[in-house]
Amino acid sequence: MGIEPTLEAWEAPVLPLNYTRGATQDSGSPQRGQSAANTGRNPVTWSCGGACRHAFSPPNHNRNRALSRNTEIAEILIDIEAQLRQLGQWDKVPPSTEALASEQPFCVDTLTLPQWLQFVFLPTLYQMLEAGESLPERCGIAPMAEEYFRGTGVAATELVGALGRIDELLTGGDAPAA
Repeated sequence: MGIEPTLEAWEAPVLPLNYTRGATQDSGSPQRGQSAANTGRNPVTWSCGGACRHAFSPPNHNRNRALSRNTEIAEILIDIEAQLRQLGQWDKVPPSTEALASEQPFCVDTLTLPQWLQFVFLPTLYQMLEAGESLPERCGIAPMAEEYFRGTGVAATELVGALGRIDELLTGGDAPAA
């Protein structure tokens, strides 16, 4: 069924974009990819986008709140990418190095907001999550997205909602209203 990630990759707080997480119902009997030894705990099933399903039980130790928050942020980042793709706002060709080097907020002078999300925001947050770096303490992207998509005819409600959730998580509940 292709190349399978290592156990360490499955346990990582951030998954590659082609893998998604989803909870399963634990019927008490082993499921495909699940050993009988871990059926007493609620397994997590991972989908690599194909027909295969993988299940394992996370270790029995208390999860750090930051890890949980970071996992939630990573999942929302995946949602943001999916929304950009569904809306036809995902570019196949990256902008020039000069365009990415803009000094303006959101690179407003060189990129569209979807380009900034794809080529600056998402990669930066993924890199920070993977490196275990501190994340920004304030974020207010949802209002910018709401304004950008206003009057365009693009149904960006879910994208703006996902950006609002990122704003809230990073700002600690004090995010600007979208």
